[in-house]
Amino acid sequence: MTFSDLFKKYWDNLIIGIVAGIVLYYRLKINSGLHSAVYIFIGGLLLISVYTFFVWLGKKYDWNKKFIQFLKRFLKNINIQNFNLPLLIKSYLFILSIIFFVFITLLLNSFKLLHPLLVVLSLLFSSAIIFILYIFKKLPKDHLNTVALFLFITSLIIIPLMIYISYPLGIKGVNNEPLEVEVDFYIVNNEINNEELLNYISIANDIWGEYNIHVLAKEIHNVQINLTDKERSFLYNNVTKEDGACEMYMHIINRITDNNSNMSIIYVKGEGNSGRGSLCGHSFAIFQQERLCLSRNKMCIRDLTGWDLAHEIGHILGLIHPKNIYKENLMNDKHKIFYKSSFLTQQQIDTVIRTIKQKEGEE
Repeated sequence: MTFSDLFKKYWDNLIIGIVAGIVLYYRLKINSGLHSAVYIFIGGLLLISVYTFFVWLGKKYDWNKKFIQFLKRFLKNINIQNFNLPLLIKSYLFILSIIFFVFITLLLNSFKLLHPLLVVLSLLFSSAIIFILYIFKKLPKDHLNTVALFLFITSLIIIPLMIYISYPLGIKGVNNEPLEVEVDFYIVNNEINNEELLNYISIANDIWGEYNIHVLAKEIHNVQINLTDKERSFLYNNVTKEDGACEMYMHIINRITDNNSNMSIIYVKGEGNSGRGSLCGHSFAIFQQERLCLSRNKMCIRDLTGWDLAHEIGHILGLIHPKNIYKENLMNDKHKIFYKSSFLTQQQIDTVIRTIKQKEGEE
């Protein structure tokens, strides 16, 4: 069988791959930027070409007999080909496999964890499995089931690959010297009571306690101030690099803290991020309650506020977001919905220690 004959026989698989690539391209172009979308689109086309090439190669040349025998023993109990499902059930399975694949990819993409490499590797592994099944004639007889199997395998592979890619690099940092940090806390317009705030501080201290660091609430200030929705939104969404942004930002912060903006943490509600920290060259942070609820403030199944506070404390102690947003880290908030990581590297801990001692020297 020539490559041309193989192309004619499997042209429908190629069309499906190209359509899937186009869908991914436009989906990710909107949500993850053109750069990632182009990588996935080109990667998908390359995978289809590689798959078609290896199928042709397998037809033209004999494969290593020992390798074949090993795979035969491994796959002897697998016989997908014997499944004789009605067309309606096959169609449902095909649709469900698409829904499952789209759900997994959109879920990861919504938390900005859909690295192009993650998708490409998943497709490569799936292609390899489909190819092995093809060699031993274990694939379903119709293309509909083959594509459904391919999508299902890809969806399952993405999850462990995400865990592997997200696993922290390096050794967890250590601090053998007990350190205390005094912070002024501000509550705007009684938007949270003192008991709730102290509970969140306790959760944050559980995290920082792993590094022998304890945050003390020097004083809790309940401030009554008139903040417009626009000002609240500005606090959580502005880009401080824009001209005049820092002046506006500090004008609002100083109204709350009475010009005591260093080593201060403010609880204030607003639309946008769950918190902001260490902006405009000052050691202060803002945060608000963040909970995962089934309805508005009811049936909440996950409270992320304490972790958010620990994250913002990291900012006022000199830490920034890691360049690699896919690795679990206290200063990376991409994974918190799945796993509230407390991991910090030794370099990060050293930065925190220097900041604390520098602040102590200024007092």
